[in-house]
Amino acid sequence: MKIIKNRPFNAIVKVVYPGDAADAENSFTGHFVALDLETMKELKLGTVEAEDAYMDQMFTGWDGLVDSTDAPFEVTPENRAALLSDLAVRRAIMDTYAKEMSGLRRGN
Repeated sequence: MKIIKNRPFNAIVKVVYPGDAADAENSFTGHFVALDLETMKELKLGTVEAEDAYMDQMFTGWDGLVDSTDAPFEVTPENRAALLSDLAVRRAIMDTYAKEMSGLRRGN
């Protein structure tokens, strides 16, 4: 095993919007970085600004998103800001990261 600080990984992000049917499928592939403990301590989460800094470091991009015209939703600073301003998407990204990092996706 190779020890890599801030190891990158991909995971499926499932977004649930208010009023969605139980079987609604809103998902994309998120690109993440497994932050080390030192980095997490420095972030001092608890404010919107700290959460934004956290998102900037742990969420690095995506695949599988399209815009309202079905054109690919490219990874740009503007698109990233638009994506993260959607509270359902933001929550789904954070939930996915937390699950991946805590190992909840693994079997018993």
